[in-house]
Amino acid sequence: MTSQVFINGKKYGFVANAIHDVDAVRESYFALVQKMFGLDFRPWYNSGFCRDVFVPYTLFDGDTAVASAGVVKNEFLWQGERKMYVQISTVATDPDYRGRGLSRWLMDYVLDEWRDNCDCIYLYANDSVVDFYPKFGFVPTHEHRYSLPVG
Repeated sequence: MTSQVFINGKKYGFVANAIHDVDAVRESYFALVQKMFGLDFRPWYNSGFCRDVFVPYTLFDGDTAVASAGVVKNEFLWQGERKMYVQISTVATDPDYRGRGLSRWLMDYVLDEWRDNCDCIYLYANDSVVDFYPKFGFVPTHEHRYSLPVG
C-alpha cells in the first residue's frame, strides 16, 4: 500500500515493502534496481527466495520508483542464542533525483524501523558512498573474505 510523504517540500509515494505490493509497484522497483545496479530481481522473486527475508523501502514519483533502501533479515545462532542481524542493501537513487535527500530519508526511516527490532545493523559500502554512511552512525571496519572451492 502506498502512503504519501513530503521530502524537502515535494510529495512522494512510499511503499514499505515494494516487492510484495501490486505488480506495477513491484515492476517499477525492479526497473530501478536494474537501472542502478544491473540486477534482475525477477528470477529471484519468482523462485520465492525473497518472501520473508528481503524488504525494500521505496519512494515513488507518480508510478516510477526513484529511490530505495532494502533490508535483508538474517537469523543467526550465536553462542546458543538466536540473533537477528539486518543488512542494509541496494540503497539507490535514480540520478535524476539525487541531491534531494531521498536516500537520507530512507536511511532514517529504515534505521528507526529496525533499531529496536534486531541485534545488529550492518552494510557493505563501495568507495563511491563510503562517506555517506557515517552520517547515520556507521563506522568502517576491515572486511574479511573467505571462500571454498566447490565441485
